[in-house]
Amino acid sequence: MKTLERQIKKEKLEIENQLWHLSNQIFQCPEDAKKSLEVFKDLKFHRVEGTTDTIYKHAARGRPKPGIEPQVVGYKVVGAVIADDKKITQHKWKKGRFILATNQIDKNLLSDEEILAEYKKDSMIFNKNRCQPTLA
Repeated sequence: MKTLERQIKKEKLEIENQLWHLSNQIFQCPEDAKKSLEVFKDLKFHRVEGTTDTIYKHAARGRPKPGIEPQVVGYKVVGAVIADDKKITQHKWKKGRFILATNQIDKNLLSDEEILAEYKKDSMIFNKNRCQPTLA
């Protein structure tokens, strides 16, 4: 689960970085700006929702004269990264599972909890023996 949380954070940071760079680009029409968001459609844990803003600027430098309206220079993307809870839940269900197999078919002799306890005990003994230094 810790690995999954790290992957989710990593994806979010990467998407936010890409979105920041995209928001600094100026597009000629709003359709192009919207199309640029299609890059984010196949994400693993998140989704991006965005809109386009119109960029207005005056033609000349300095303080504009009264009555002169700013002109449309272009369009930019404004977006937000949102965690997709449905996708994250699906990945959590897959990550937290493992299979234990045994030759013992009779559940009266060993219950599921006892099999799990034996497995954990064996893995602890293995790790304990593996980490001990040997003296020569």
